[in-house]
Amino acid sequence: MSMKQKNKTSAVSLIVIFIIIAIITAITIIYQRNNKTVFNTGKVSGNTAGNLYNKGIFCEYNDKIYFSNSYDQGDLYVMNSDGTNIKKLYKDTVSYINAAGKYIYYARNNLNEDTIHAIFRENLFGVYRINIDGSKVLSLSNETCGAVSLGNNKIFYQHYEAETALTLNSVSIDGTQNTNLLKDAVNPANIVDGIMYYNNVTDNFNLCAMNIETGNINVIYTGSCWNPIYDNNYIYFMDIENDYSLARLNLSTLEKESLNTGRVDTYNLYGDYIFYQANDKTTPRLCKMNKNGTNTETIIDGNFSNINVTSQYVYFNQYGNEVPIYKVSTTGDINVTRFDEAAEAVENK
Repeated sequence: MSMKQKNKTSAVSLIVIFIIIAIITAITIIYQRNNKTVFNTGKVSGNTAGNLYNKGIFCEYNDKIYFSNSYDQGDLYVMNSDGTNIKKLYKDTVSYINAAGKYIYYARNNLNEDTIHAIFRENLFGVYRINIDGSKVLSLSNETCGAVSLGNNKIFYQHYEAETALTLNSVSIDGTQNTNLLKDAVNPANIVDGIMYYNNVTDNFNLCAMNIETGNINVIYTGSCWNPIYDNNYIYFMDIENDYSLARLNLSTLEKESLNTGRVDTYNLYGDYIFYQANDKTTPRLCKMNKNGTNTETIIDGNFSNINVTSQYVYFNQYGNEVPIYKVSTTGDINVTRFDEAAEAVENK
C-alpha cells in the first residue's frame, strides 16, 4: 500500500472515530437532558392541607385534577377541573397526591390482590415521582410511609418503621438527601410559603411552625390543636380541649375563636367555606358553613370521610366504603350526586 493510500485510510478512520464520538456525545447529552430533574422555583406547595388531611385523593393543578380512582383500585387518573375528559394516567395505587412544575408526587400502596405479585419485581410501598404526562416513574423512597407533602424542592413524609413507628422525614425531589427531621409522627400536610404548620404530637399538641429550608421551629400557640390549616392569617384547627370542635386562631392577635360546630371527625377548607363531618350520635352529617362559623348547612346525612375539595366540586365517600364516590358543587346550591363518570372511565378504558 502506497503512502498516499495509507494517509487516506487513516483520515477515513479518524473521521469514523469522530462521528462515533459525536453520536455518543449527542446520545449522552439527550439522555442527561431527558432525565435531569427540573427543580421548582420559588415557594411551592403540592396540594391543599385540607385535601392531604383527607388522604390527598384529589389534587388540582393547572386546570387538571389528578385523582386516585377508587373504582379502579386507586390507580392514578386525570381529568379536567370540571370533571370531563377522564383518563387513566398510570397503573399504581396512589394517595397523598401532590403536583407542581413538571411532576406528580404520591404515596404508593399496591397491596391488593391484582398487584401483590409485584413484590417480586418492584416495591409495594414508598414515595414516588412521575412526570405530569404519566411517564418516567422515579422512586424517591421505598419505605412504608404515611402522609406526603411537597414543599419547594423537598418531599416531606411520615416514615414508618416497626421500632420507631411514624417519624418525619424529607427527601429532595431528585431522590437525594433523605433526612430524618423529627422523631415524632408529625403530619406535614400544611406547607404555606415555606412554612410547615403542624401540631406537636408527643404531649401537648401545641401549634408549631417550621421553616422548611432552615429547619427552625417556633411554638406559635400554646393549646391543644389537631390538623391545623393556614388561611389568610388564620389557623383553623380541631380544638382538642373542646371535644374536637372547630376553631380558628388569629395569627396577629393570637386570639382563639370557637366556630361552634360540635365534635368533628374531619374537615376541609376551600375559598369561603369549611366542609366538615359532624360527629353526632343521633344525626351524623356532612356540613358546610362560612369560614367565620355562620350559615351552617347540611349537605347530606350520614357518616362520610375523605373530603377532598377542588375549584368546582367537593368529593367524598361513605365512611368505610371507598365507592361510590359522591360529589357536590363547591359553591352554590347543594345537590349531591354520584361521581359515576369515574366508574364509566374504568369500563371504557
